Amino acid sequence: MENLFCNYLQNECTPGEIKQVLLLVQTPQGRASFDQLLQTIELAQNNDLPSADLSKHTWQRIAALALQDNKLTDEKEPAPGRMLPMWGLRPGRVAAVVLPLLVAGWWYLTRPVEKFYSTKYGQTQLIGLPDGSVVVLNGNSSLKYKSEWPKDAPRQVWIKGEAFFKITHQTNHQRFVVHTRRNYTIEVLGTEFNVNDRQNTTQVVLQSGQIKLTIKQKRVDKSIIMVPGQLVAIDTAQARLKINTVKPELFTSWRQQKLVFEGTSFAEITTMLKETYNLDVIVADPRLLEEKITGTVPSGNINELLRALAISLKLKYQQDNNQVKFY
Repeated sequence: MENLFCNYLQNECTPGEIKQVLLLVQTPQGRASFDQLLQTIELAQNNDLPSADLSKHTWQRIAALALQDNKLTDEKEPAPGRMLPMWGLRPGRVAAVVLPLLVAGWWYLTRPVEKFYSTKYGQTQLIGLPDGSVVVLNGNSSLKYKSEWPKDAPRQVWIKGEAFFKITHQTNHQRFVVHTRRNYTIEVLGTEFNVNDRQNTTQVVLQSGQIKLTIKQKRVDKSIIMVPGQLVAIDTAQARLKINTVKPELFTSWRQQKLVFEGTSFAEITTMLKETYNLDVIVADPRLLEEKITGTVPSGNINELLRALAISLKLKYQQDNNQVKFY
């Protein structure tokens, strides 16, 4: 142990050994050994005996650990300058400086890592969460969460775009919280639901179980307890909220690489094509946007999707990169 500490103070440890040092100083035996080493160093200096090269001070190395992650700080690294020699301090004072920094380094190496997933236009992705829950991301969407969730706090994820959630119930009734970018939160214990958080509208469709949808407002938060088959649509531009009874499969069929329409307006479909596939739709006659479509079309292949829509509308279409014209 003493040799390991000596190597650490002389900047001769491998990354694995550094982590071992940071773990050892959390134990009573490790702290005692470290303090004894500091006393030996001070005694050597007081008697003018030669000492090891300690030009790389401990606190500089620990601080460097934090600087390796740009997400932890936006501050610039300070310019090099003269440093006061730490080893001229008494052992107690040295330990008071070094040990908190060692603890900080230990936290850095063992802290939960943030997971982030994103999909391209037209792509879907299946994601397994730490608790066994499953998320399916639709195209042009993202999800982030911590790699580890404490047992005494809610499981939390952040979403942009559209995703389907299948949440596993925990024996300690631990809550699962979904955050959207507009301060809407969805709290569940175990359930299946779809969230669509796009540019102008946020929609939540509950397939099974029970969820609590909380809308944060300026003065007071508004909460809604949803039951299966309900859709809550929030118009972000008009600040209006609608609750309807729907068929959940109409809003979750994209998971099976298909889209199911039941009296869906072509205007709604063009919005979906823009948000999920990055396609700008142009129609020769604006009245076409009022047309209602019923049926099932494939979603995995954009060419098949456009062809099916054209057949249903009895129209032709022409695609030029991300622009599609129906006529």
